[in-house]
Amino acid sequence: MEPAPAERPPPSSPGAAGSPGGHPLAGSIASPTAAAGQPWKDARPPINAARQAFLVRLADALRPLEDALEAQAEACRILGEHLGVNRVNFFEIRGADYVVGRDYCAGVPSITGRHPVASFSQELLAIYRAGRVAADSDVEANPRLTAEQRAGFASINIRAYIGVPLVKGGEFIAGLSVHSATPRA
Repeated sequence: MEPAPAERPPPSSPGAAGSPGGHPLAGSIASPTAAAGQPWKDARPPINAARQAFLVRLADALRPLEDALEAQAEACRILGEHLGVNRVNFFEIRGADYVVGRDYCAGVPSITGRHPVASFSQELLAIYRAGRVAADSDVEANPRLTAEQRAGFASINIRAYIGVPLVKGGEFIAGLSVHSATPRA
């Protein structure tokens, strides 16, 4: 419904036809105040100073590196130190195995090498294959895990973890894992 002539903004107001913006909506799009008088909000969350500093540090460290494994190792180190965790690694799926080329470790042994994909539980594998992030803040307190699964985590010093899969063309091909030897909130 067209507003009554008295309700229309005068031609000199922002967003009015004939305004400096030249378009009836120019004021609401181009200014930081929306048409309803509410501040305009960017759809992206703001990047806080600590996150921005981390991203700059990561970019500065990776920029000069040419070797992919060296870049993975450096990215793992910077992320591990930033998060205060015990281990970070990238892994690739190669047939029936997953291969950890390099990892960052602080106070725990490295798990570089070839390991059977079957060592992941069926539930965890399904999560990764679906492209979803898997996380557990305390594997010892997780009632869904069997005693055998908890022992498997304990054998490589994992009490809490986050796993982020890379799925391409519907296939789980790689991932990033973050491990903590202590429970995390």
